[in-house]
Amino acid sequence: MVTKAEKKRMQEYIASKLVGSGLGVVSIAEGSVDSIVVPDVGTVLLVNKTFPNDGLRPIYNQARQISPNVAVVFYKDGRTFFRNAAHGEEAGLQGVNFKADLSLKLYATEQINRMITLRPEEKFAKSTKQGWIQYYRPQSTGLEEGIETFKFLPVTLDYSHIPAENRVGDVQETSKRWSLWADEQRRHYDCNLEIRNGFLVPRR
Repeated sequence: MVTKAEKKRMQEYIASKLVGSGLGVVSIAEGSVDSIVVPDVGTVLLVNKTFPNDGLRPIYNQARQISPNVAVVFYKDGRTFFRNAAHGEEAGLQGVNFKADLSLKLYATEQINRMITLRPEEKFAKSTKQGWIQYYRPQSTGLEEGIETFKFLPVTLDYSHIPAENRVGDVQETSKRWSLWADEQRRHYDCNLEIRNGFLVPRR
């Protein structure tokens, strides 16, 4: 669970990067979801806790009624959000034994290490942002604080190793559990930011 101090640092960091862009006064609101509002520009929803039963959707839709320019940023802690599928023990998940799971035969070890078990909130954000999800990454050993942007791709499960007479379903199916982030499309921002087209991006 993200602590109160961690939530506050997330708020302060993003707000400072927006103010540094010369966007004027920004307001931080704490409620069912923390948010940062830039008047006449847009809103940033700070998702640092879970929202059961598709609870993020109405909050996002309500924010878009005020301004269509709404960015959604998750707290990247690896426990609540951005849960690694291959090494998910920290998040309370069973790690993927890729050597035993023959359905992942289409992927190299390096790719499997980039597979993420998305929570419903992340899946919702991905569906509204053409496969992209943004995260706030806190400062830690060897990692710089900043905003990270990932493009998530579907994971194809291949069951060709199962004889046709024993197979249930198609030879290949899209995984409902895992998504793969594209290494070449990962972005890290530690500069002044603006809200553009529903994303936090470097200030022009």
